[in-house]
Amino acid sequence: MGNKTLIYRQKVYDYPKESYQHLRRLESAFDEIEKELTFPLQTQDYRKLTNSKILLAFCDQILTPLILVFLMSVQLNALPINDTFVSPANTTSGELKLKNNSELNGTDASGNVYTTNLSENNGKCYDTDGNEVTCQEKGEDVKVLYFRIYKGDGSDGDKDINNNLTIDDSNIDDYDNVKKFHVKNHKALTLDSVTIHATDDFNFDKDAKDLTIKGDVVIYAKKFELGDHVGINIENNASLKIFVSDNADFGDKSFIDTDGHPEDFLVFAKHDLNIKDNKDNDQGDFDGFYYAMHDLHVGKQSVVNGAVAGSHRTEVKDDAKINFDSTAIENTDVSELTENYCATLFGGPVSTIDGGELKTEINVQLKNTPSDGTLYTDNLNQNDGKCYDTDGNEVTCQENGITALTQSFSVDKGDGSDGDKDINHDLTIDSSNIDDYDNVKKFHVKDHKALTLDDITIHTTDDFNFDKDAKDLTIKGNVVIY
Repeated sequence: MGNKTLIYRQKVYDYPKESYQHLRRLESAFDEIEKELTFPLQTQDYRKLTNSKILLAFCDQILTPLILVFLMSVQLNALPINDTFVSPANTTSGELKLKNNSELNGTDASGNVYTTNLSENNGKCYDTDGNEVTCQEKGEDVKVLYFRIYKGDGSDGDKDINNNLTIDDSNIDDYDNVKKFHVKNHKALTLDSVTIHATDDFNFDKDAKDLTIKGDVVIYAKKFELGDHVGINIENNASLKIFVSDNADFGDKSFIDTDGHPEDFLVFAKHDLNIKDNKDNDQGDFDGFYYAMHDLHVGKQSVVNGAVAGSHRTEVKDDAKINFDSTAIENTDVSELTENYCATLFGGPVSTIDGGELKTEINVQLKNTPSDGTLYTDNLNQNDGKCYDTDGNEVTCQENGITALTQSFSVDKGDGSDGDKDINHDLTIDSSNIDDYDNVKKFHVKDHKALTLDDITIHTTDDFNFDKDAKDLTIKGNVVIY
């Protein structure tokens, strides 16, 4: 095998030489491109570039390492969650209900809970010093979190766990792309530094033994269900993150134990999240932070050490308690979350948003897909169309198990102070006359009339429409219509 020390030392010596050679190649590529093109590129230069295989090859030589650096930075650019978990119970929209004798510990001195609709306020609030304060809505919702569900391809099939099992790097290849993952009664599962993708449900039977987490673990699934009497023990310096495209449910007398570090357990559900009622008041606590893009329920007499945030309806039921410590998540960033960019919505020729289905009928053509024909959906339930990759080759259309991200936007319709506008003549609106049109009620372009918009924004409180046979709309500059 040779002397390993000498081999590794030689590799260390070679790295700077190789890096220098790559930098010289980049410099040469820039020199060759600058001989033919001027920057910034004009239309004629761009056409020259795209029609020259040699110039494109030089560009590829430059862009490949830059893209790798960009992808590495994206992977490392984790997003904070402390703008979402701001108080014990939070809403991104919708209503918050504090039922009889529910208790929120760790609010600010004014008893604020972050919501714009505290529709039921029968609970008690205590500030960070333990003083009882009146619960009141802050008048602000918290930040929405966006995430994708990487459910995999199910190539490992269904997994019924009938024996005690540890999954780690020695056997993860048999479990990382399952369909349904089912832990049976009285069986124990240990996950050690792995990521599991499930195209269907990931669930534990009632009375299954506790799940033990070692190292950093991520689970993607359609649904997650922790049965009655089942707990999750997260060891010191370990963590568990769960992402589901449907519901996450936690049973009666179940528990989550993070050994005093609630930031080590995070759940993100694209639909509902339910912590069941603690019927006999003898279940353990639920450590962690719980996020749902629809309804979130904390069951009667349940105790959460962390925080919750929901959208449509967030409900803390009778005698439930949430103990919030904002310092627990001050430095908690989640790399699986992403910002709200349009690129995440338009990930291919067609995409579906959370929970939607995609149908392609006969003779439909979808062009410029990836080379494997994958489309951004987890429900391609009619697949009669044809897909073509970026080189024009026909490929088989297939779902990639990833839905596009839901995008939120606000519509600034203005105040309608400029009244209705019936356009009865050809008209150009630009900076010289926009003050007469930027805050209209109804904007109506009549038959055979032409409209030109030049670098403006128009707000309408009602409709913006064109009659049949109106002339074409011409856009110059950047134009926005609300």
